[in-house]
Amino acid sequence: MKNRFSFRAYIKEEKVMRQVSAIEYDEETIITGCYINEKCYRNGDTSCYNFDDVELMQCTGVTDKNGKLIYEGDIFKNPLGAGCGIVKYGIYRQLDKSRDYQNVDCGFYVFWNVNFSFNTLRTDLNFWASKKVIGNIYENPELVQSSVEE
Repeated sequence: MKNRFSFRAYIKEEKVMRQVSAIEYDEETIITGCYINEKCYRNGDTSCYNFDDVELMQCTGVTDKNGKLIYEGDIFKNPLGAGCGIVKYGIYRQLDKSRDYQNVDCGFYVFWNVNFSFNTLRTDLNFWASKKVIGNIYENPELVQSSVEE
């Protein structure tokens, strides 16, 4: 699991995604840009944002089929048609071999925004890592909205 503890942030006002260099919990701010030993090695590339001004997303440490790191908020296409899967972190239920929800787990998972009478889509992230991330909920909200309308 590479880059397991890296973060990215969606800057609400600017509507852009940035890689996070540091999180200042006491100050409730994040710093974006490139830092080595608290010195910026790229002039003009660093910024500081309050927690309220960003959506912070943690890297899962897993890559998709194209080698792109997967973060919270990333989106997978539903291979069965309508809906999409959104990467989240928390407690989730995992399908066992009999398709009965008995395995409860905590970690990164894929939440499917479709309402089947029976859910046939797996929620475990490692299974979906062999697929391609098609966007994220902040930069591509239309992917989530269009999949709900289908």
